[in-house]
Amino acid sequence: MNVFLLVFDLIFCEGGFIFFFVLSGVFTKRISAAFSQVRADGKIPNLIKDDTNAWNFLGVMYFRRNEIGRAIDCFNNAIKLNKKNIDAWNNLGIIQGYMRNFKDAMYFFQQALKIKKTYASTWNNIGMVHDRLGNFNAAIGCYTKALEIDSKHGISWLNIGIAHFNEKRYEDALNCCKRAIELKPLDAFVKTILKTISEKIALESGRLSKDRDMAVKILEFESEHHRLMTRTEMVQQLNIDMDMVQYLVDLLNNPAEYSRTELKNLEAVASSLIKQCPRPSLLDIFRLTTLNVQDAKKIGKYLVDNGFVKSIMRVPAVAAQEQSISSSISKSPIIPYDGPAPYFFVVFSSRDRERVIPIIKHLQENDVKIWYETGNVPVAARKEIVQEKIAKCTSVIIFLSPSAINQINVRDEINQVEARYKNGEIHIFPIYLDKFILPDALQLLFGPIQAVFKLDYSEQEFLKRIVQAFKGKRDEMEEYIEEIDRKFASWGSSEKEKDSKI
Repeated sequence: MNVFLLVFDLIFCEGGFIFFFVLSGVFTKRISAAFSQVRADGKIPNLIKDDTNAWNFLGVMYFRRNEIGRAIDCFNNAIKLNKKNIDAWNNLGIIQGYMRNFKDAMYFFQQALKIKKTYASTWNNIGMVHDRLGNFNAAIGCYTKALEIDSKHGISWLNIGIAHFNEKRYEDALNCCKRAIELKPLDAFVKTILKTISEKIALESGRLSKDRDMAVKILEFESEHHRLMTRTEMVQQLNIDMDMVQYLVDLLNNPAEYSRTELKNLEAVASSLIKQCPRPSLLDIFRLTTLNVQDAKKIGKYLVDNGFVKSIMRVPAVAAQEQSISSSISKSPIIPYDGPAPYFFVVFSSRDRERVIPIIKHLQENDVKIWYETGNVPVAARKEIVQEKIAKCTSVIIFLSPSAINQINVRDEINQVEARYKNGEIHIFPIYLDKFILPDALQLLFGPIQAVFKLDYSEQEFLKRIVQAFKGKRDEMEEYIEEIDRKFASWGSSEKEKDSKI
């Protein structure tokens, strides 16, 4: 009677974890006798020479002795006798994986799948190749396929647990490893892996909890003060060093990604969340769940990707009034101001044009003189025109957003504006279209300047606020210009009087 044999081999243990390929073959009494003879005198008996399964098993034996060349010869002989010997193809792939020839390994595993697509061990081994290449989500997909074929495939449970760990999905990692040990309760290797993961999860859980607490404090500050928390304030109020500040800034700002295997869990959490808060911010997600920072951001991305919300803000925005900016503005054409000072120069990203133009138009209709680059200026002349307008303006409105600070021409304009601002020649009015943390260099410039955060107001309140602010500044600038003109006029008349006396 044939007995199916699975031999689990450790292939590498980089990064602190052992990964498993699955060697496979068929073992019979006849092969057992031949195997004993090979072990005794090293010769290949005749009863093995015409048996494809025997050659395959002999290859496994040599592989376990680390006689790689002989093992490859044995697997090739098995395939010559039977091109559909799936175990031999599979084992050739494992050897290539052992030697880090992952492209060749994938080729042999694909040959095995052509013979039988529902072979759990092969799917596990393909997953291992992806794992070794750092493609953890692809690896999880392969392990999942193996488990769909055979839900009791213990090594796939173990490997998928390790892949989840590498992706920092610690609870999933622990659950998968527990399933593996349920299937192989006496396996010392599985117990070791489970213990290691459990210990690391305990450490990571503490760190993740601390990260979450600090992220919540940052967002609560932003919600209360209607502005971003500066790095200095983070150091002082959170009692952390600058390295930790940078870590938290990156943690909150960097985009989150999720894998196909997470969709079911994300759907459940997102559905529950939307019922409690139709338009959640990141702070709302923290308040309504116990998720860590990365998982909370994944939920936010899932909500956006699936059309529940247009975007996820960092903190709750004041509910918008029914009338939008665009509906409150007339349909008359918008033309940049092209007269003498005083006037406002406007800096914004071309990607934010649809959000900025209605605001500029509203200001113009309230007699605020504004020059902005329409996008119709010839490229060759643009730089010179912009420099001239910045040099002659009396104030600058800067619309800040992630796309703005990453656009080269915007940064160039900000640099020119900064030079005049530091000389006391102009005023700067930052308007944050989104809530985000500025890079250090821009934080030094904009941090001390009073700004307007658009998302802190309803659209009508926002328009009202900026019109009042800019109208007041316009009147102040006009009075200043008139005073200068009077001084020059007075100076001119006194000079004439001097000339007449000479």
